[in-house]
Amino acid sequence: MKKIGIGLCLLLAMSTASFAGIIKDHGKKYLTAIKTYDKGDHIRFKGVFPKVSFRVRKKDIIKSMLRIGTTTTIGHIERNGIIQGDRNLIITLKRQNDGLWIKAPKVSMFVTEKELDKVRR
Repeated sequence: MKKIGIGLCLLLAMSTASFAGIIKDHGKKYLTAIKTYDKGDHIRFKGVFPKVSFRVRKKDIIKSMLRIGTTTTIGHIERNGIIQGDRNLIITLKRQNDGLWIKAPKVSMFVTEKELDKVRR
């Protein structure tokens, strides 16, 4: 009973701080919480498990949110605190019904509409 109470408290705390999303890493899909951080002209989407984050330009995120289809941009992928590669990677942003797919080689992330509303503000 105690574990159920702790689980419910954790679920409520997680739902107020961030929204659920999907991270596809090397073919496996993980349902996880995704948080948005806004710093200057870049936005960072950070997944809780596995620890993957994408950093892209705010201008490109807003452009892809307003269109249906794909937008190509340059950004960074960070995995477990380590930036993947010394150079920028090509990232594809694909708008779908209720969110945005952020795709890079071997890793992709689906961000829900509620989390994208934080970007517009």
